[in-house]
Amino acid sequence: MPVPDIGLEKSLGKIRKELQGGLTDYDDGPYTSDPTSLEKANTYQYGPGLNVNSGGQSDLVAPHGMDEQSNYNQDAGNTGGGGTSTGGGGSASN
Repeated sequence: MPVPDIGLEKSLGKIRKELQGGLTDYDDGPYTSDPTSLEKANTYQYGPGLNVNSGGQSDLVAPHGMDEQSNYNQDAGNTGGGGTSTGGGGSASN
């Protein structure tokens, strides 16, 4: 399940869960192992990086907000479940 639409309540821990990708998803519950930063989430520094096939992508520019990830889906456009990503592990690129 992608991150919910703009205006709906969101959880930063669940956004990170979506960004981590793989077998996890937004609706699998929050990521709680380590602290999660909104800036790092909105610059795709968690998981494999930005999935260029997904809508709802952040503009990567501060100030960062929860609604920047609305409708983001790490697994979009991929039938294998891994997504197509760029910038994984520490930076994002378009």
